[in-house]
Amino acid sequence: MNRRGFLQLTGAATLVLSAAACASSGSTGTLLRSAVAPPKRFSQPLPIPPELVPDAEGVIDLPVQPGWIEIFGGHKTKIRGYGGTFPGPTIRATKDQPLTVRLTNELDRPTVLHLHGGRTPSDSDGFPTDLVQPGTSRDYVYPMQQRAAFLWYHDHTMDATGANVYHGLAGMAIVHDEAEDALGLPTGDRDLPLLICDRSFDAGHQLNYPTGSADAGGPNHGGSGHDHGGDGDHGTGHSGHSGHSAHGGGHDDVVDPEYLGGLLSDVMLVNGAPWPVHEVDAARYRLRLLNASNARRIEISIDEQPLIQVATDQGLLQQPLERKSVTLAQAERVDVLVDFSAFAAGSRVRVRNLLGDGQMADIMEFHVAGASEPEAQIPTELSSYEVPDEAQVSVVRDLHFALGPSSEQHPHGVWMVNGEIFDPDKPLMTLQSGTVERWRLSTDVHHPIHVHLLQMHVVRHRGADPGPAYAGIKDTIDLHPGDTCEVLVPIDGYPGKYVLHCHNLEHEDMMMMSRFDIQ
Repeated sequence: MNRRGFLQLTGAATLVLSAAACASSGSTGTLLRSAVAPPKRFSQPLPIPPELVPDAEGVIDLPVQPGWIEIFGGHKTKIRGYGGTFPGPTIRATKDQPLTVRLTNELDRPTVLHLHGGRTPSDSDGFPTDLVQPGTSRDYVYPMQQRAAFLWYHDHTMDATGANVYHGLAGMAIVHDEAEDALGLPTGDRDLPLLICDRSFDAGHQLNYPTGSADAGGPNHGGSGHDHGGDGDHGTGHSGHSGHSAHGGGHDDVVDPEYLGGLLSDVMLVNGAPWPVHEVDAARYRLRLLNASNARRIEISIDEQPLIQVATDQGLLQQPLERKSVTLAQAERVDVLVDFSAFAAGSRVRVRNLLGDGQMADIMEFHVAGASEPEAQIPTELSSYEVPDEAQVSVVRDLHFALGPSSEQHPHGVWMVNGEIFDPDKPLMTLQSGTVERWRLSTDVHHPIHVHLLQMHVVRHRGADPGPAYAGIKDTIDLHPGDTCEVLVPIDGYPGKYVLHCHNLEHEDMMMMSRFDIQ
């Protein structure tokens, strides 16, 4: 019996047993190989996305439109982009200065905008069914009453987030405040936001998201060659479509069932360029690292140079943290300081992915130019924030993320939270503003768990101290196969409906998401 047949027969039980046999450092998903040879590594310059700042009235215009970019020399690749680019422009905002993003949809399909990590009123948060239809505009209002942090924005359309993000609907956003600006951390050209993701391409050098959609290109089954669990990653079982297309973006972007465990690709992009190179001074840089992949986890190291972590998803840590490498699940962010004066002029400094094999073990290169410069000391204290007192907890909730059993409607099972698929009209839980809750998260396979609006403080991982991977205030938690993690969640912000979901985008589209309401 082949692997797919075995998984189809045994469903969720097989998935759990397979996960137990997986190394926890891998990725959950199936690899789709490109139908063309990859671009030459370390030959293209790192693109720096243009920046958007609000006008005098606090407004940014952000069109959503098709575009063409050059990833392979001499070939144009079609994207769906913010401003027709990938990544979209980097938004610069300031704490407590309200921002309005005026989104105009020039695509032929609906879209939804989500500011990932934003503390946003419900009607501007990007609920999956709050669609912006083709030819229409919508104002998203962000009060920016939040800490300085490295955020990102992306499509959040019901059933089609995976395809839309894969085709380019993602960009970075940076929130500043006076306290952080006064720390003397690197700024200007030495403050580099880096959006890292993997993508596959068909024989025409187009993005090859595996659907039946003619517009998206569809899976190139004749040329791409599928490698289940290759490249150091682990395949999963398959789940069925949710059947919620009446709420969302329609069926033309629904992923091929072969990839419902998650889509892994074989070309690494940084700011939209394959394995780029960037020239740096022999000085200290701040690298803002975002994993914008659909399903691939990455572990970043830079030629064994110490990485000084200063921030995570929701902003600055309390103190700097020295690390040899940092692991990022999908949607996680970290800010690290790297001192390039440790390298001789002319050095080629490799950024590696310790979770990848072959070409996917590399991310990009830095070329060191110029003489070293004296640097100010890194502050020993970065920020202060209140960690909830466990004695304040009023509600304890268990949230389990797993593949459900197969059924006639879903012959391969379906991704669930607490045994339920996403219902946009029904909250899984109702939270009371002003309280503190403890959430006990558990999984079958890899699931990066993201909560909208709220912030999570990890207090236990597998019953012990959470360690540096969970330092700081988080909005996305990387959970390994069979993992357990306890987080304290202050319930504050704004009333209304929000969602909690897995950020493996194929899992999310296949209904591993729950609505919660805040009263």
